[in-house]
Amino acid sequence: MTRFLAPIACLLLVGLGAYPAPAGLIANGNFESVSGDPLKFDGWTYDDATRFTVQSRPGGSVISGNYSAEIVRGNVHNLYQTPSEAVSSFIFNMDFAVFPNTGDRTMNTQLWWAAGGASDIAVQLRVGSDNRLQAYDGGAWRNIGTLAADTTVDTGTPNVWNGEEPVVNHLSIVGHFGATAPYYDVTLNANTVSNLQFFQSTVPAGATVGPIRFQANNGASNWLVDNVSFVPEPSGAAMLGALVLFALAPWRRRHSETK
Repeated sequence: MTRFLAPIACLLLVGLGAYPAPAGLIANGNFESVSGDPLKFDGWTYDDATRFTVQSRPGGSVISGNYSAEIVRGNVHNLYQTPSEAVSSFIFNMDFAVFPNTGDRTMNTQLWWAAGGASDIAVQLRVGSDNRLQAYDGGAWRNIGTLAADTTVDTGTPNVWNGEEPVVNHLSIVGHFGATAPYYDVTLNANTVSNLQFFQSTVPAGATVGPIRFQANNGASNWLVDNVSFVPEPSGAAMLGALVLFALAPWRRRHSETK
């Protein structure tokens, strides 16, 4: 039950001013900080800079702000970052945009586990055929319920973002890697599938989240990512406090007005 309430409780606590917004554990998650020639996104590691394009306004295709990252299709290349703190229960969010998928995949996103000096891919998600959101279970890709991405019409150079107005998808993952039976919940555009255990590799007890990777892996077309965040999931005590404060809020307002 607590895993369904966590995101709501966090918002309530922040909104009521009783619990500070948790510090994001990913640097430059909005991709607004760039430097170098050619431009690169600060805070992110590239294993092949030619596979990641800085899209900017005007002239580019941008989800929000001045910049978005375009993941260029091709062989396996990663744009990645390891969270600044090791946590096992977490909330991961990102916005992305894709063209209609007529090939193998697009939007390839990985969350790794780390434990005892070892690491491997835990959660791997993609937009597969018919634009369905899929997870890799170590042997095959599986549809995540009926979740499917909204797509942007490709009006320019095929498979490349060069001026289209992105149709934005919001992806959220609430996960517990350190649990006795690790699981995660996936929300795409306000629709949720819960208690998934479609892991690419076994997540050991006590594991925390390692690198978060956006991958250009033989994709059908380029895709955009923006507004990435990664925070610890609020504790049960914090959630209970949020619900109590939420219940008391009308009373607190009435009481203050009568003084």
